Amino acid sequence: MPSGGLHFSRAKMQEDSFANEESVCELVDEITRYLKEQRSGDTNKNWTTAIWRFFRKFAENKRWKLYPESQPYKGEYLVDFILFEDDYGPRIACESQWSHWRRDPKESIDWAFDKLRGVKADVKLLLYEWERKPDDGNPDEPIRKIFTSYLSNNALITNSEAFAFIQYDGDTPYAYWWKPTRSGRHSEYEVNFKKIKLR
Repeated sequence: MPSGGLHFSRAKMQEDSFANEESVCELVDEITRYLKEQRSGDTNKNWTTAIWRFFRKFAENKRWKLYPESQPYKGEYLVDFILFEDDYGPRIACESQWSHWRRDPKESIDWAFDKLRGVKADVKLLLYEWERKPDDGNPDEPIRKIFTSYLSNNALITNSEAFAFIQYDGDTPYAYWWKPTRSGRHSEYEVNFKKIKLR
């Protein structure tokens, strides 16, 4: 092994990963409570700005960096938001998509989620607007098909990452998540979302 570099064992990297159930559920609960308090408004820009403000505080508390640094839409790094830890890498990658941004809400959710699979991060978070309630913790069928298709056909997926979803039906959030059981492709039957209880 070459000297002078950082060398982490697989166990150490798993231990350091933010992609565990407790961390993911806590993150999702905190962001939904923050957005409820902010009463973000009806425009895409207002919602996106509120998410950026949440992540700015969250990153400061963890001593991570947030991109974009100064405000949303200015200097995005691959996706809407990336929370980055020096000497580790991306901790959280986030995309947000509101149905009024494009004509076809399903198409815009598909487009946003596609961007998330092209980045590496412990947690990949998608916030989106959809006017049908999830089915007991599972996304509505058309949205579920989008997610399971991407997640099952992605050969680069790893068991050190997790995917979290926050769906808004009006002002009401619903949340669920999925963590791969192994690295590599999964069948669609293996992509089983778990409901996140929100306070």
